[in-house]
Amino acid sequence: MYKLLLPIFSAVCGENPQHVWSPGGQPLPCCQRCAGLYVGALVATALHLWLRPRISKGFLQLHALFLLQLGLFVFPYVPTSPVLRSISGSLFGFGVVAFLAPAILDWCPPISVSLLSARVYVAGLAGCLGLVPAAAEWGGRPGALVLMCLVLAGAVVLAALACANLARCFLAFASRLSRIINPLAPARVRARWRQNPG
Repeated sequence: MYKLLLPIFSAVCGENPQHVWSPGGQPLPCCQRCAGLYVGALVATALHLWLRPRISKGFLQLHALFLLQLGLFVFPYVPTSPVLRSISGSLFGFGVVAFLAPAILDWCPPISVSLLSARVYVAGLAGCLGLVPAAAEWGGRPGALVLMCLVLAGAVVLAALACANLARCFLAFASRLSRIINPLAPARVRARWRQNPG
């Protein structure tokens, strides 16, 4: 599985050998930070679909900080470790999903969930922050397989979110363009429907 995934992830990850988890001697196809990012994005998407958190200004500001924290690690004087790299990646994944998820949530039918709670969301975030380092450190070869599957699923989820947002932007642009080109078209359609509703 590693040999199949390596060329895919090498296009988007530097794969520094010193920054790659190798649970049970099996290296992951991406670095520690990217592994955290993909698993974080997967968990965050699942939480958004399940809990449907209210996207408030404070929620977006907090998740914007999750995005910005990654910039701290650009500076060479900030100490890093494998665990910190995974945690920063997971936080970044949660931040990305907070800004991309509304595109898919608009298309999904609403679910009435009684557990719509910040506590559940925070518990999911906290669990995710420890998931990648724990599976990498103590998971052995089964942990490597689980992490590879989670990383791959997270990459697919991020790609789907990006495509959904691109489609949403395209549809909004096309709608606005049609209103500019033919501003009377919606009124004509409504007038025709009133004349002949069947």
